Amino acid sequence: MIDCHLHHAPDVLPRKQTALELAHAARDAGMGGIVIKSHHANTAGVAAQVQHLVPEVRVLGAVALNGAVGGLNPAAVRMSAKFGAKLVWMPTTSAANHVNRLAESSTMSALRADTRDEGIGILDDKGRVLPVVGDILGEVRYADIALATGHLAPQETLKLAEFAHRGGFPMHRFVVTHCDMPFTFMDDEAQDYIAGLGGFLERVLMVYLSYVKKASPDALEPGAEYTGRSFYMPEWLDLEGVLERVRRTGIEHSLLSTDLGQAGNPEPVQGIAEACRLLLDHGFTPEELHQMAVTAPMTVLGFND
Repeated sequence: MIDCHLHHAPDVLPRKQTALELAHAARDAGMGGIVIKSHHANTAGVAAQVQHLVPEVRVLGAVALNGAVGGLNPAAVRMSAKFGAKLVWMPTTSAANHVNRLAESSTMSALRADTRDEGIGILDDKGRVLPVVGDILGEVRYADIALATGHLAPQETLKLAEFAHRGGFPMHRFVVTHCDMPFTFMDDEAQDYIAGLGGFLERVLMVYLSYVKKASPDALEPGAEYTGRSFYMPEWLDLEGVLERVRRTGIEHSLLSTDLGQAGNPEPVQGIAEACRLLLDHGFTPEELHQMAVTAPMTVLGFND
């Protein structure tokens, strides 16, 4: 497997393991590779150094287009690609959707790390995709790397997917970031639309594992008790519904990743092993698991071209 969504230390927030520790763990588990992520920095330089130390596993970098790198900044994409980045996220913690939807969560607000940037959107006041987004897509395409939607609002993601597809962007390099989480949740019709365009839907199943710990004590609503569910997963967003959508949209359009690395959560390799067991326990075959955890990330990252 290649895990396309891992958070590592050093970072502006506490993380479970360093990039080097993650690479060693991935190598020891027999994984194919990892993509390391920061909300506030280009990670390609760190990835290249770790790759030199752990050549047995792919260690890949990325950039998220948040305020710390200039937001919707084509130059940040271009320079990250020159460093060797393989993936670009649209705004995550700087996205207007993140800022507005998660303002009351101290844990999720802390991810902004005092960048003090305004919420970034990709649409103008008439709902049209901003011209700079076209420039970014051009840089991504020229560099032959992948694009993920970050923490954009669902309606922004749909507009972006349509815009990318209409412009000839290779949609097998397009990923909707954790489409089953509440603040980026894509309903059945929207997920079907993305799959129909040829894009990938990222499935972050670690949030459904019974042992997932909340990131901090104040992550829960006042008076609520921790029951084993991740603090940002409401009761209406159940595992069975997610797995039903995986089946309906097609195994070939789902990409399995962890989004782990937070200090209060399990070690990523442990988390992905549990997620795989969870899928097997719910009737998915080893071949289907291989498609979502190996073939899909290899395709997204360009190793199957």
